[in-house]
Amino acid sequence: MITLPNGEKSIPAASVVLPDRLVINGVSFNPRRLTSRAPFHARIHVADTKGNVVSGALVYVLGAPYAWVQKGVEVRTDQTGWATLTYTPLRGLPLKRGAQLTIFVRARKQGEKPLGGVSTRRLVSIRVHPG
Repeated sequence: MITLPNGEKSIPAASVVLPDRLVINGVSFNPRRLTSRAPFHARIHVADTKGNVVSGALVYVLGAPYAWVQKGVEVRTDQTGWATLTYTPLRGLPLKRGAQLTIFVRARKQGEKPLGGVSTRRLVSIRVHPG
């Protein structure tokens, strides 16, 4: 366990064991709204059920419908619990006011099955607002 400058405790994902679980407790997008098919960034924050930030968790993000954004890769959280992923919207994404891209987010511990163990999942969305 490491104490970060902000006072939070950071633990490695390998030390999270049941009954504790991973928690996706922060999601942000840059830009906040999609105005074009330019790449955008998703920042995902992972902690455990005890409130510690988790480093080394594997984070995966998938857009739905699948034809709206490229398929992603897994990225590890850093020491502060954040993972940053970059995605490019595809031609199928409707650039019209009121549309939303639903994002499936998963965090897991290496070596465990994606849908078992201490893993967690969350659905979030990003608005489409053409410029």
